[in-house]
Amino acid sequence: MLAPRNFGPDYAKAFDPIYPELAAQHGLILYPFILEGVAGDKALNQGDGIHPTAAGIDVMVKGLLPKVEELVARVKAARGS
Repeated sequence: MLAPRNFGPDYAKAFDPIYPELAAQHGLILYPFILEGVAGDKALNQGDGIHPTAAGIDVMVKGLLPKVEELVARVKAARGS
């Protein structure tokens, strides 16, 4: 998650590193921004400008898939399978 940019640069500077720092501290897989490539793109969002269209979801899934595959691989390795 990234801070909404309308909250100002100081807020974003304080907020944006929170999840990466927690992920690093706890050895977690992180996909920093689920709306990467979708946020702000009118063609990929519904009329409200917030919720993605089906095409926007496709972009989100494509971006997130490698992290999901990494998680599955970690679980398999931990289970010895």
